[in-house]
Amino acid sequence: MWTGDKFRQETMKRVNQMKTDGVVFVILLVLLSFAFPNQGWPQVLETAAQHLKQAESYRELAEWQREDIAGYKRERENFTKRSRPSASPQLKESIKEYDDLISEEEALLADFKILEEWHRTRAKELEGIKTVRIEP
Repeated sequence: MWTGDKFRQETMKRVNQMKTDGVVFVILLVLLSFAFPNQGWPQVLETAAQHLKQAESYRELAEWQREDIAGYKRERENFTKRSRPSASPQLKESIKEYDDLISEEEALLADFKILEEWHRTRAKELEGIKTVRIEP
């Protein structure tokens, strides 16, 4: 049976252990932040050259995206040629999944184009050239 003093002693032991664990955890976090100073934080682009490099990477991603879209369209076309879509609900569902996938890929392509344009515009701004902002 727990008596008042015994309960108080056990509670204080647990509280002290939790405090010690918390301090050890904070020390570990601080040490890890010094060991890996720039992990997980996005880099802030400051120069026109950095923005142009980023715009080029988005242009490359857009090219890959276009290739993926063309591939999915070819696969969908081949799939519908091989099978009759009206034959079963599973085939209709598969074709719908292809269409959904293609529309998602096209939305991602549009995002890449917008990001590329934004970085090119920002690079021009940093170079001192006045530009007109174009809304997508």
